[in-house]
Amino acid sequence: MDPIRIMIIGFGIDFQNQFKAHMLPKKYMVFNAETEKEITVHLQEGVDVALLNMTEMEQVGLLHLTRIKRARPRVQSICAIPSGKVKLSIASMKHGAFDEIQYPFSWSVLFEKINAAYAQKKKLQKPKRSIWKRIEDHIIAGGLAQEGGRNMAIDWLDKTNKNTKDDDTAGS
Repeated sequence: MDPIRIMIIGFGIDFQNQFKAHMLPKKYMVFNAETEKEITVHLQEGVDVALLNMTEMEQVGLLHLTRIKRARPRVQSICAIPSGKVKLSIASMKHGAFDEIQYPFSWSVLFEKINAAYAQKKKLQKPKRSIWKRIEDHIIAGGLAQEGGRNMAIDWLDKTNKNTKDDDTAGS
């Protein structure tokens, strides 16, 4: 099994070190992102779960959530929110957060939420069609085109591509 790729945003070096100390190295791979450019690079390289520290970056964090959802709709985000910040919690969910964790939190609860977010991402993933099924679709489209149904052939391929398109690459 491939490790769960986690991008952590807005956390200091102390948190990053503690996070890495508590994680299972073969199960999780961690990327740190502080700037918009770093977030974009990590999203392009592939991220399963984003963990955002909303404590100090409330509005910027909400913008990051929106950008993550636009760039990679299936990436699930978890927001770390100070206890009692109900409005921030609601705003985070409205901007696409999968879940939240309130400070103070336990590491076991955080990793449970990360695992749940990863399971949700996998659930949303559409299965890839086999190479043989794709070849069959092109043979059918070729037959339709030969019989004078060029538009039908194009429609057939469009339909089969829409049914298998990977929505995690939107905006790439």
